[in-house]
Amino acid sequence: MRLETVRHRPASGLWEIQSVRRTSRFLWTVEGHGLVLLTFMSFFPRWSHVAEYLFIGFLIGAGILIWVEGESFLVRTPIDVPLLLFAGWVLLSVPFATDPTYSFAEWRKLVMKILVFYWAVLLFKHERERNPLHGVLAAVVVGTATISLYALADFLASGGSWRDRLVRAGAPSSDYNWLSTYLIIAIPILAVTACTARRQWQRLATAGTLGLALVGQAVSYTRAGWLGLLVEVLTFGWLTRHRKLTTVLLAASVVLGMAFLAASKVGYHRATVSAETWEYRVALWKKGAGEIIAYPVFGVGYGNDTYTKKYGGHPVTKDPTGLHNMFLMVALGSGVPALIFLLWTLGAAGTSLVRRAREQLSQGQGMLMLGIAVMIAGFAVRNLFDYMFAGSLACLFWILTAAGLQEVTYKEGLSAGQRRPNN
Repeated sequence: MRLETVRHRPASGLWEIQSVRRTSRFLWTVEGHGLVLLTFMSFFPRWSHVAEYLFIGFLIGAGILIWVEGESFLVRTPIDVPLLLFAGWVLLSVPFATDPTYSFAEWRKLVMKILVFYWAVLLFKHERERNPLHGVLAAVVVGTATISLYALADFLASGGSWRDRLVRAGAPSSDYNWLSTYLIIAIPILAVTACTARRQWQRLATAGTLGLALVGQAVSYTRAGWLGLLVEVLTFGWLTRHRKLTTVLLAASVVLGMAFLAASKVGYHRATVSAETWEYRVALWKKGAGEIIAYPVFGVGYGNDTYTKKYGGHPVTKDPTGLHNMFLMVALGSGVPALIFLLWTLGAAGTSLVRRAREQLSQGQGMLMLGIAVMIAGFAVRNLFDYMFAGSLACLFWILTAAGLQEVTYKEGLSAGQRRPNN
């Protein structure tokens, strides 16, 4: 029964109206708690299937609530056009895939993550008064602290050392690649939260978690993770015009790199500075780039495993492999148009966040939008060396991106309303 119909009933129906409204508020509150729960679960890949089933239930519930309340299902964001074009082009490329069944299954996973984004935007918009954002940020803090403590404990228990990366810290039920990517996503959010939290204990707890995350990133010994973190700090310095920070960090990075090289000459961190994995990646990228030229429009099939299905393995080692690069994977899998739409999506998200953040940098929301823009930059760099835009990592990325872009949409809506003349 739609609320518009209920509102026009006589006084005898007031109890029914109030009952419907109370039920609606309660169910929206449950949806908000569900968003917080799924944010926390995103830190644990083993729970991904359970999280998917929960999400489907929450999505259906939100749809029913929207229908009952007579509201619009349409939620506008700055990335609608490129994101939907990206998903549409990937679907269009499926019939041309090496394995259409596999590529279609990967496309369905992509659509599921896009739905997570729009569901999160809807909840942030609908529940502004109860503001589930605080719960989402708390889930990021708790989730990061949990995986960081696990990674450090497992690293020490496995005989990890500062001398080399023969043992590397990893996330629960995953590995060092997942850990480094989780931390690339979480560190900018933790830094912002540590600066803007209202209570001192919250700032201290978040700062402590940030310290754990930085140590965890270090002992993951994942050079792509280190580079992603470096890009995040440089991006922050550039956006906030902290030239001294940028200069000092670049100088420190050069010194640290030279120190690693010097240490390798006397027997330390030889595996860390080894160029072997870089050479293996370059061989893959050259092969992938050549095949993109051969199949520029629709590619050979979306999905990280398509490379092995099409070409049989690594061009040097012959092992089953993906392209170790999200952008090349998309271009080879679904064509250059898909890559353009993906870059457009990430660029539109980042520029929208930065534009609004600069208008209110002194406010907590402005700082959060800036932190999410920095996270997008670091996440993109991390994916230059592996395909990590999948599974629970993608879910966490889209929830946090929704948190920032919903605020952009809300502020732009207010601005439009202020410009609209009064009737």
